[in-house]
Amino acid sequence: GKEMLRFSMLTCEEQINTKTFAHMKRIRPRRVLIIDEEKQIVGTFPLFVHDGTSRTAKPGDPPGMILNLVTMETFGIRDGLIQHVEAAPFVTLPYGLGNGWSMDSGR
Repeated sequence: GKEMLRFSMLTCEEQINTKTFAHMKRIRPRRVLIIDEEKQIVGTFPLFVHDGTSRTAKPGDPPGMILNLVTMETFGIRDGLIQHVEAAPFVTLPYGLGNGWSMDSGR
C-alpha cells in the first residue's frame, strides 16, 4: 500500500540505498523483448528471484523476501545510456515459480 507508493517515488539511487534489493538472487531473463529504435525505447519482462539470503545484509537491513516478482520495465536510451526507467506494478509469485515462458527461470 502506502509503503510501496512511497518507495516508487524514490529515485533509482534512493531505492538501491534502501537495500530492499539486497536479497535478490538473480534476474531472468536478461534480454530485451521489445525495441523501438525510432523512439529509443526498449521493453523487458524480467523475473526478480528473491531467495531471502544476502551476503551483504547487515543488522537493521530490511528482512529478506522469499518470492519471485515479475514486471514490465521500459528504458529510455539516449547516446547509448539509460536515461529513464519505468516499471509497471509487480506481480508477486511464489518462490520457485517461473515466469511462464522461460525454462527454469524461477530459481
